[in-house]
Amino acid sequence: HQLNGTLDSLNAIVSRVCLDYDHTTGTWIERETSNPASLMRFVLESGALARPVPTSGIDLAILEDWHDFCRIKGLKYDRVIDFEIRLGDLLKEICAAGRARHRHDGLKWGVVIDRPQPLVIDHVNPRNSHSFSASRIYLRHPHAFRVKFQDASNDYQPGERLIPWPGHVGPITEVEELELPGKTDPDEIWVEARRRMYEVMHRPDKYTVMQDGASRVATRGDKVVVSTDVFDRQRFAGLVRWIDGRMVELDEDVRMVEGKTYALRWRIGVTKDDPIGTSIVRQVVTRPGRSRALALVGADVPPLDALVHFGEMATIDMPLIVTGVEAGTGFSTILHMVDAAE
Repeated sequence: HQLNGTLDSLNAIVSRVCLDYDHTTGTWIERETSNPASLMRFVLESGALARPVPTSGIDLAILEDWHDFCRIKGLKYDRVIDFEIRLGDLLKEICAAGRARHRHDGLKWGVVIDRPQPLVIDHVNPRNSHSFSASRIYLRHPHAFRVKFQDASNDYQPGERLIPWPGHVGPITEVEELELPGKTDPDEIWVEARRRMYEVMHRPDKYTVMQDGASRVATRGDKVVVSTDVFDRQRFAGLVRWIDGRMVELDEDVRMVEGKTYALRWRIGVTKDDPIGTSIVRQVVTRPGRSRALALVGADVPPLDALVHFGEMATIDMPLIVTGVEAGTGFSTILHMVDAAE
């Protein structure tokens, strides 16, 4: 009764109503939401798919954890999807808005969140891997990023923000476009653009290594520590051949220098039910020169035949995040890694 003639267009500000995780009750309830975790579940279970994913095929525990992460960080995804898009591309967009990546572990859908991880999943070294390589792209950073978006603070009218590069002083003459699909909050635009800048600054390196065997411990998103003498000759990986009290003998000599602090890293608590265990680091008494016998500080000692990492305490190995796992020839596996968010 309010309209006359032909309706050519209709404008509205709408919200997605779907199952959303309620952290206070620990349940999923139907309500308006822009949380990437809830939207990922909605997309996977959507009738728009030829084969919607059943709830049993989604790792809800991981999504609930991610939902809290997005809620606390104020991360949202708001985009009108009125065009054809592949499922993988849409999930990539939604997850990127929540600082994560989608993953299917062979049983369920989940995500890998880009955040500091305390648990070390695997120790990688020349004794259990080979063909380690590292590469770095040297970039000339622009003066700023320009981000175009639908401004939620201005009735979703087209807007843009110019975010200067950290440390830049002076006029802004070199600008690059940055796309942040689903971002409509000007404040969030600033934070996420700055975060991308810091990623470029602090993650310039990419690493690859090959491991033989059909099975592996680490997968995409896991934190590993890599010991290699490519960057530091003090680093060493070897086997424990003899133990006497706090004295440990390795299968090869290591070298220590006066005035420096050294340590050993090894894994404890590995069982049939827990193949990961716990990675621990213990200080070594510095005795200048080359020797196979090391005296540990404290009561903990590695078991006989344990694979250990040796090096300076602060740089005993490199904490990295596995970004991809690629199948190699002869049942080998290629791990792609970047620096961990510490």
